[in-house]
Amino acid sequence: MMLTRYIGPMLHDTFDHRVDDLFDDAVRAVGGFMSPRHIPWDVYEKDDWLWVEAGVPGLTGKDVEVKVEDGVLTMSIPHQPEDKGDGLTYFVRELGVDAVTRSMRLPAYLEVDKATATCKDGILSIGFPKRVEAMARHIPIEDKLAV
Repeated sequence: MMLTRYIGPMLHDTFDHRVDDLFDDAVRAVGGFMSPRHIPWDVYEKDDWLWVEAGVPGLTGKDVEVKVEDGVLTMSIPHQPEDKGDGLTYFVRELGVDAVTRSMRLPAYLEVDKATATCKDGILSIGFPKRVEAMARHIPIEDKLAV
């Protein structure tokens, strides 16, 4: 069995087909929106913590490396072995084959030494508590009567 690429009715011309391939290759090369090599994540604040939740389907905490260096959080998923030992003949392999890394600068008001991390059901959750001086405080207002 051989898989072939579908060429729609507008792409019968060789030039159009080459331009389409050139665009696809360029977008993939710069890690654009069509690239499957990406760790999706949500970053949000809840209570006095900053949370990073990353989608790592099919992986466990042992499969992902998380580190903070010079205020930059980096998540890495190393290269996975090519052979899954499942006896299948793959025509396209894009799931978990290449190494993937994603980084972001963390705000300075976090206590990175007290971070926590868990991995459950394909979601890696990393929590960073805020420093005490960065937490919201209630300021009482005094009512003074005009004399």
